[in-house]
Amino acid sequence: IKVISIIGLFFFLLSGCEKAAEDLPTPYMESFADVGECLSYTPLKGNQPGPNQSCIFYEYDGDSVLKITHYNSAFNCCPEEIITSFEFRNDTIFIVEDDAKELCRCNCLFNVEMTIHNLPPGRYIMKVSEPNVPQEDQIFMFELDLNDVPADQLCKYREFYPCHAL
Repeated sequence: IKVISIIGLFFFLLSGCEKAAEDLPTPYMESFADVGECLSYTPLKGNQPGPNQSCIFYEYDGDSVLKITHYNSAFNCCPEEIITSFEFRNDTIFIVEDDAKELCRCNCLFNVEMTIHNLPPGRYIMKVSEPNVPQEDQIFMFELDLNDVPADQLCKYREFYPCHAL
């Protein structure tokens, strides 16, 4: 009877763990970008990147919220708005940035702020796609371990317009 009770308790606890994993809320993202004015071409103060760098800064709260700032993302210089889409699949976070309408014939840089909610701690691959960069630079991909490195800044040097003023 003890053996049967222990086996029954084991399966009960095991099924409880599986159910808890299924009950996790679905991750979702909010984003914001000020499209009122292009960023200047002078280097910024502090740890913020200059115009020839596209940088992703992230900070994780240790529980479920990942804040991301994409510094110097290239867009049309007068977009109606900057939109982002988000997909979370297996261990990969996909973010696509785009401008709703391209209202001018020029490009410039903007900062895009994003917050992903309900993201459990763990190791992930992040792929960020921005619209107005050469095809070979379109995907900004990196690994992040939110358990060991809850905050970091990763940068790519860019040698094309609008990252360097003409």
